[in-house]
Amino acid sequence: KILLVSAATNGLSGNGTSLAGGASADGGRVAWMSRASDLVSSDTNRTWDVFVRDLPEGAIHRVSADASVGGSTEPSSDPFISTDGRYVIFASPARDWGSDPFLLAFNLYRRDLIENRLECLTTEAPFAGQPSWKLGDWRTTPDARKLAYVANPLPTATGSNVVVWRDLTTGRSANCAFNLASELGNLGRVTHSAVAISDDGRFVAFRSEGTVDSAAYLYGLSLHDVDQGLTTLLSLRTNQVPLPTHQADLFQAALSAEGQFIAYAAPWPRYDPSTSVFTNGPEQVYLYETPSQTTRLISAEPDGVTPANADADGVRLTPDGGTILF
Repeated sequence: KILLVSAATNGLSGNGTSLAGGASADGGRVAWMSRASDLVSSDTNRTWDVFVRDLPEGAIHRVSADASVGGSTEPSSDPFISTDGRYVIFASPARDWGSDPFLLAFNLYRRDLIENRLECLTTEAPFAGQPSWKLGDWRTTPDARKLAYVANPLPTATGSNVVVWRDLTTGRSANCAFNLASELGNLGRVTHSAVAISDDGRFVAFRSEGTVDSAAYLYGLSLHDVDQGLTTLLSLRTNQVPLPTHQADLFQAALSAEGQFIAYAAPWPRYDPSTSVFTNGPEQVYLYETPSQTTRLISAEPDGVTPANADADGVRLTPDGGTILF
């Protein structure tokens, strides 16, 4: 049976686009974003809002609204609902909910559906330096209690962007990109992206890129252990040109639930003995094991050693780390 979740108050389809749906683990509660103005009463802001509904017969509620202020005139997007259905996290440039947003433009908000409370999650950052930052990539744990996000300086600013980790229960925070490996840390300005977080919130992986003498591009994948405060460089490659957009998933990590396994794609380094130069071969899939701190090639030919002769990417990893899809 197919159920229309984003139904208007009259039971028919809403008068605007609805998308980016997600569900709680049991499928009993669904969150999504919509431009429709007839899903709930008094929706007059004429922009994207985030909604939630209990299935199958529950009413629709607007999540992107404050109990005292109501909905914002600004859009809300990218909803994420926790596995237990209690929390919905979303992004919005709203400044009229009285929760002291720290970042310019978009900030992250979390709605507690039990306490009917809306809070801003990006009210401060564990770093000094640039006075103004913008939200980049972000990921949360399945229970929506720990968060990792990238904060980007303005284009006119100097210095690197940062990777922020926050425990939303205790308020503890950390800058995951503070203590980079020297290969990246000595570059000056480094750009971080493609953030990922383990289900338990202990490990945060992220991609870094920078330039070497304005002639080559350096790409790396780092793993930050929040408990130990250590950042490990998992992979490093050099390109003569920026990575094309179709290779955007390179150095983008997939983590097992407890962060014991990290799978990712990176180019195979080819060494030319005649020139003593490394070049990048086909993309390969690797697996890093945190207990042993070892990396092994996954996309190998039957001998288990020779890399595949074609690109391997689009990496996915099961929660137990036992199966890798690519």
